[in-house]
Amino acid sequence: MALETLHQELFPEIGYSIVIPGSRIPKWRWHENMGASVSATLPPHWLDNNFSGVALCAVFALEEGETIQRPGEIRCNFECREGPYFSHSITWTHSGDRVVETDHVCMMYQPRTQFVKSKSTHASVFKHIKVSFSLSGASHEVKKSAIRLMYAPNTSGNKRKFLAAPNTDIDFRDTHILNKKKKKEE
Repeated sequence: MALETLHQELFPEIGYSIVIPGSRIPKWRWHENMGASVSATLPPHWLDNNFSGVALCAVFALEEGETIQRPGEIRCNFECREGPYFSHSITWTHSGDRVVETDHVCMMYQPRTQFVKSKSTHASVFKHIKVSFSLSGASHEVKKSAIRLMYAPNTSGNKRKFLAAPNTDIDFRDTHILNKKKKKEE
């Protein structure tokens, strides 16, 4: 049984998180923003059968020479205008006092089950999502944040898009096109 199948069949509700040294959001197709939060308008029918979850990323910096003396926590809050929100957090521990000298990247994955578990609100009606990152246990700054909808391979050929504004839509797999459009407009 392949690892992907094992995860989908036995552990579909498990999210994943990792924190690594770094200062860049990985080169995927993300909906990005400078600062601690990112908002997006969801495409119609975003919660189809191929939707597997949401990938999140944040780049944060601790104050120069900051010593972490106790366990810290990175919290990610999800807000949807049309319904309830939930949060996910990870705790990191270490042995002894430690000075952190570099920026760090936090990556999280929240599975589909986090979005469909509420019986009072059907997640398919969600049209807007906002994700905010915060860090406890040290003085910090969240420099960048990003979100990406994750789907199983799409056999129909349709592209799913985050809607950026009422008259503009962005294919979240092709956000580099948006950057080219912005440069031409300037």
